[in-house]
Amino acid sequence: SNWNGSSVQGSETGGPASGLTGPTSIQPDYWYYPGTPMSVAGLELNTVGSYTLTVSGTDNNGNSLTAATATIAATAVTPTHWVLTSQPGNWSSVAAGSAIPLTAEAEDNSGNVATTYSGTATVTVQSGYGGGGVSGTTSVAVVDGVATFSNVYLTQEGQYQLAVGDGNLQGMTTNWFNVRAGAATQLVVLSPPSTVDVNNGFALTVAAEDQYGNMVSNWNGSSVQVSETSGPASGLTGPTSIQPDYWYYPGTPMSVAGLELNTVGSYTLTVSGT
Repeated sequence: SNWNGSSVQGSETGGPASGLTGPTSIQPDYWYYPGTPMSVAGLELNTVGSYTLTVSGTDNNGNSLTAATATIAATAVTPTHWVLTSQPGNWSSVAAGSAIPLTAEAEDNSGNVATTYSGTATVTVQSGYGGGGVSGTTSVAVVDGVATFSNVYLTQEGQYQLAVGDGNLQGMTTNWFNVRAGAATQLVVLSPPSTVDVNNGFALTVAAEDQYGNMVSNWNGSSVQVSETSGPASGLTGPTSIQPDYWYYPGTPMSVAGLELNTVGSYTLTVSGT
């Protein structure tokens, strides 16, 4: 009960090659209760098979102690469900078209990863308020019990939960998260009038959108211009340029008001901006 030798080592003397991992050496003389039965914790057997483990040690004088052996059978972990080890934060935001990193592990009820488990895992939309589906590489091979999705994204603005599963184990859903519009790439005229009266003022309502058609709610570009690209010469008049960054609600649909067409005819008007 008062032994506090210099070291104790655990080693693999029979079984699959290099199957034993973990902290295989401890120093009992650092223990709070030296000499009490010691625990060599954190050992792992990473290959299925039968193992012979040997525990050896020396005392403080360098004398070897008689080694002890133990025979242990390592069996495969039987997984029951998927666990997400990486996912979007709860109610976090990601840009439309940006990759959403997801990693899932096949685990048993004790939280052990089934490193021999394989197959194909798939990610889908579990719940959503945006109408978009998952794009990118939505099915991946399960390697050593782990499914890693590195190219999964959503294109429609909204709120979503994703689900990961393989049809065999109990699936797992992500936190709720927001998909917001990406960077503005285009201007769109919303419901333009098909006919206006000559010399009567009218307006065009314009929105900035990302490449997927989501309105960019925080866009406040430097200027928006309306120009006549076909029709009677010099038929368009009015304040054809506005500065969205002066708006009270930058990024909301903007109104280019006070436009007039002073000659009867058919016109094509173009809205551009920076």
